[in-house]
Amino acid sequence: MDINEVLSLGQDVKIGTPQSGGLKYDGQVKKIKENLVAFAIANLQKKEEASVGGKIMVAWTGKDGAYKTKGEVVQDKTFPIVVVRVGDVVKSQDEAKAEKAEQEDKEEEVHQADYDPDFDRKYVKKSQEPADGVQRESARVEDAFPIQFFIVEKDTVEQKKKDYLVRRTRDRRDDSKVSTDFSESEVVSKLSQVDPRVAEVILDLYKKYASLAARVFKKEIKGGGEENSATCVDLSGSGLQFLTKRQIKPNTVFKLIANPPASPPFSISALGEIMRVEMKKDPLDRKMKYAYGCRFVAIHEDDKEELIQYTFKRQQEMLKMRRKMAGYD
Repeated sequence: MDINEVLSLGQDVKIGTPQSGGLKYDGQVKKIKENLVAFAIANLQKKEEASVGGKIMVAWTGKDGAYKTKGEVVQDKTFPIVVVRVGDVVKSQDEAKAEKAEQEDKEEEVHQADYDPDFDRKYVKKSQEPADGVQRESARVEDAFPIQFFIVEKDTVEQKKKDYLVRRTRDRRDDSKVSTDFSESEVVSKLSQVDPRVAEVILDLYKKYASLAARVFKKEIKGGGEENSATCVDLSGSGLQFLTKRQIKPNTVFKLIANPPASPPFSISALGEIMRVEMKKDPLDRKMKYAYGCRFVAIHEDDKEELIQYTFKRQQEMLKMRRKMAGYD
């Protein structure tokens, strides 16, 4: 079976190595040239497992079923993107059936009091491409990280909008301040009279501690349970798309709390509104979920600017990675 017939650019895959003992790593197809495939491996910590000459196994689910193949790494200079010379592709009927059963049984995984069996028919749309002529504030980046969301009662929406437009996130709730009692700007101010070399060490320690504090805080605000957790997969200064098993009707307003994977870390809290519903696979746990396209209805200008800066930075990082990867041939 020809690899080009069953594998496409952007395809999510599972990857295994002799050391991993199974398909433990997430990956994505970045380039295909005859029997050479470039895979970006997301969570492989040891480069040695995917170095030149190493054997790997790849599995994925396509439109017509589940497939797997074995291959050998022939280039690792752009790690975590590696180029693999793949062998014969085998179709796995059992895996295809399992994938189909997972989708059919999705409603059993949704523990929601007002679960609607007709939700998909009434609200889920086919995937839509973003409109052309994207402005600066709408610069977007595809990313995947956990967020929390909380539905806002209709009678409190207008009052909350005013609060979110007037007060920036750090004035309402500063992640680092919750656990450290002062923000990074205050740390810098306190270190202004300290020897620069000592100040640099202290500031570096603070950033690491603040990052840990943000992760701990994220667990603490998860009190609403799994139904309030989601995966952000697309972010811009004007909105986002997130995935969750929970059913949410269009035009619902919600409170968003997000900690993008940035360095130094920052937190964004805003009000969003559900605009459309699709179905997508969550890149973090590989399960089919509802994908909600949302626009911000109340976000402070400083928070929006911080998001815009983050998206542009991530775009530049991804562009550099693509350029590196393009040099393998």
